[in-house]
Amino acid sequence: MSCSRTTRRGTAGGRVGRLRYGSGIATVELDDTMDRIVRRAVEVVHPGLVAAIEAKLEKVGQALVTRWPVRTGKSAAGFDWYVRVSQIEIKGVVENKVPYTYYVRPRALWGGTTGWSEWVQIPMRQAQQELVDELGPEIVRGLAHG
Repeated sequence: MSCSRTTRRGTAGGRVGRLRYGSGIATVELDDTMDRIVRRAVEVVHPGLVAAIEAKLEKVGQALVTRWPVRTGKSAAGFDWYVRVSQIEIKGVVENKVPYTYYVRPRALWGGTTGWSEWVQIPMRQAQQELVDELGPEIVRGLAHG
């Protein structure tokens, strides 16, 4: 079974996409209807939550592509970031489909760590903590009163 996602950034930073699952000659293609339904529900329960996550992701992503070393340009061009909304979680995702991306050791880091660790994992942890600090108390209040 294979899975491929076709996406593009919308004009307002949103994502339009399709998810395609295939096995042999059978293929099922899902559009983003469920994503839109869940996003609307999240907006009703906690307005601005997805937008806050998207803003943090955009900040991390823009900093990442400006710092990323470019030799051939393949790994730098392979970055994508988006918010994945499902029925059980809301998750900010940074990904790169170029296999060697995770092993790039930029000269700017003196070869001591990978660019992925320094410019993706650490900033994403920081963004996560900032979101918890900013939105956590409000979410807890909403859950307590809802």
